[in-house]
Amino acid sequence: MSKQRSRFKMSLQEAINKQKQKQKEEEPVEEKASDADVEDVEDKPKKGKAKEKKPKPLTGYNIFIREKWAEVKANKAEDEKLVATELSKEFSRQWKKLSAEERQRYSELADKYNEEHGLPATKKKKERDGHPREPNAYQEWMKRPEVKEKINEFPASERRRVRSEMWREYKLQHAL
Repeated sequence: MSKQRSRFKMSLQEAINKQKQKQKEEEPVEEKASDADVEDVEDKPKKGKAKEKKPKPLTGYNIFIREKWAEVKANKAEDEKLVATELSKEFSRQWKKLSAEERQRYSELADKYNEEHGLPATKKKKERDGHPREPNAYQEWMKRPEVKEKINEFPASERRRVRSEMWREYKLQHAL
């Protein structure tokens, strides 16, 4: 009985293999695309509407970074590899060390570039004279000694939850 099953399995497998072979022979062989075919495909319009990216206005920082990259590339040896992340960090440090006058110069260059290319002017940050923003109601509430004491009674893992519950109750009581 087992010999008959194995013969049946073999004959079934052989039949499947023969059928696959016939299908391969009947299928037309597709030729590989030539360079001319590729060019034709690229020239065809894409389906759907392609979104045009609007150029963003440049900031003084963008101009500074472009200038620094140009310097690095000009001074780079041919076999030297540049690590973009490290250079970006260094450029950021240098930007932070610039005086207000130097930053203003880059900002003016950016404004001039944006104007020449029909881009909107960059948004200026509000001058705060080095002072931090005014604290909001939540920050003022958190400074209160009674709030700090009550929150510190709980383990660190629960403080966030307790703090949010206390703030929610406070807002309801004082209609904030």
